[in-house]
Amino acid sequence: MHQYTVSDPSALETSLLEFLAKSKTDLELENINCIFNSFIPQLANHYKLFCQSERWNSFINICNHSSLRKILLEDPYTRRSVEKPRGYAGDACLIDFMYKLSAPNPSDTYFGRELFWHLMESSACQSVRWRALHLAEKIDEVHQSNQKRINILSLASGHLRELHYVRDFDQKVERFYGIDQDPRSNEEARRSLPYLQLDIREESILNVIREKYKPNRPLDFIYSAGLFDYLNDKVAQKLITSSFRLLAPGGRILVANFAPDLVEQAYMEAFMDWYLIYRDENQMEALAEDLPISQVGEVKTYRDAMGNVVYLQIIKN
Repeated sequence: MHQYTVSDPSALETSLLEFLAKSKTDLELENINCIFNSFIPQLANHYKLFCQSERWNSFINICNHSSLRKILLEDPYTRRSVEKPRGYAGDACLIDFMYKLSAPNPSDTYFGRELFWHLMESSACQSVRWRALHLAEKIDEVHQSNQKRINILSLASGHLRELHYVRDFDQKVERFYGIDQDPRSNEEARRSLPYLQLDIREESILNVIREKYKPNRPLDFIYSAGLFDYLNDKVAQKLITSSFRLLAPGGRILVANFAPDLVEQAYMEAFMDWYLIYRDENQMEALAEDLPISQVGEVKTYRDAMGNVVYLQIIKN
């Protein structure tokens, strides 16, 4: 594929439309890495040009009816996002793909398996793996700063794969609370984690907001990995405020949210039917605006190593 800049929209769109018309034979004759290392950034450029207009939605409609879409569904990662067996795109089983803990089945096509492994090296997937390691590091950091066993709450906890990276978990954690609406995700978390101090429940975050869910001890660390990517500002702000009340003095909240201009966003929307709410640093800091100033010791934001995810950290006095 030719490379076009955002200053050449007609040529860019023509190139994308030509690619959408490719047959499986055409794709199999070319190098998948080379194809998609060009195609996904060009999609991103097209999104930048037209995301604020109906033209992007029209382009998504073209993608949905293209021959390419059927071919891409041979990839189990793309296919699961489209089919949404748990009711939404980014479920815990899909995230396990991104962690490389699940792989294509032998029944998947060669092309589907090749595309899968290419997408697993995408910038977004690297950020998800970085996030798991970072959360484990944060648990270590909170433990070290408290010099005692700590109490933790994970919001929309999923499979809790990050806990596999925490060394000496039993010596660092007094009680770990996890809440998630998906009973199958909770079942897998309980099955895969051997720790006695886990308290994982089927709970809605609305119960946290309404203060109906209250752990039986003050919390030293509350975190959310992927939840806020799906929450509007009003709900996100209320959840931050209600979570803050659950913190012990010196406790902290850490929230992750994908940032705008994610390269893979256009592919996710056009071919995976996967839509997130993206926030920059200012938008993340605004989620803490309702907190009582006298009780807030620190509000700061930072990004991951790939620059894709904004982290909001709040420390209570």
